[in-house]
Amino acid sequence: VTKVTDGYDIKHLFIGGEGTLGIVTRVVLQLLPKAEPTCSALCACPGAAEAVALFRRVMGRNDFELLGAEVMFATYARITAGLIGLDSLVATPDAQAFVLLDGRVRGTSGGEEEIFHEALGGAFEAGEVLDAVIAQSEGERADFWRLREDWSLETAYPNGLWYDVSVPLAHLQAYLDGLESRVKAIDASFIVSCFGHLGDGNMHFTISNGSPQSADTAKAVSHAVYQGLREMGGALSAEHGIGMSKRAGLAAYISPVKLAAMGAVKQALDPKNIMNPGKVVTL
Repeated sequence: VTKVTDGYDIKHLFIGGEGTLGIVTRVVLQLLPKAEPTCSALCACPGAAEAVALFRRVMGRNDFELLGAEVMFATYARITAGLIGLDSLVATPDAQAFVLLDGRVRGTSGGEEEIFHEALGGAFEAGEVLDAVIAQSEGERADFWRLREDWSLETAYPNGLWYDVSVPLAHLQAYLDGLESRVKAIDASFIVSCFGHLGDGNMHFTISNGSPQSADTAKAVSHAVYQGLREMGGALSAEHGIGMSKRAGLAAYISPVKLAAMGAVKQALDPKNIMNPGKVVTL
């Protein structure tokens, strides 16, 4: 990888640009061996704050390499588990968050099982974890990931409104509490289902009561989801880009200074507006 310090690193402008600034004609990749986890656990936590504390505890260990940290909140986890026959994994009654941890011990500092147990033991003592299931086989680990990746929720609650946002971990509990309240105020029959990636605060939501929603209701729900994100340092799109569907949200909920800077870059690199016109930001 070549370092660039002779001014702006122009290629990074293309990240998130969705082809609106130009065409990529050549890509150089650096490939690394895939790191395989040897320890996996599904931890039941009292809430989002404790799930974040657990993640930071395990992430901060020198003797353990955390390879994956996914969080599933109670509504999503319990509905999905019931639909795919994995209810026993989410049976802890007071748990509001379930954290899937994948990792491996670094070097040869000791037995993997002992180190993993030690990492989780401290979380139990601190009240971050109420219960945990440690995978004893690849099949059990696969069940953890089935719970995380299965989309059966869509069959039970169709016509969902889907969102992909990033939330700073320090604000995650407050954001989720506020979102639940705002959505229920729109329609008490809505369920808010959420899972996400603890490593970067990327949260995925589906909000549904099973019925199709009017444009006005969808707009109100979007406002409830995006409200406060900018102020706390989050973003209304984390993984899946802006395209056309989120352009209105981009204009309404991101910093006007950032939006103006994006428009200036677009004008400078694509003054004729011929690169993927109509997406992300327009002239």
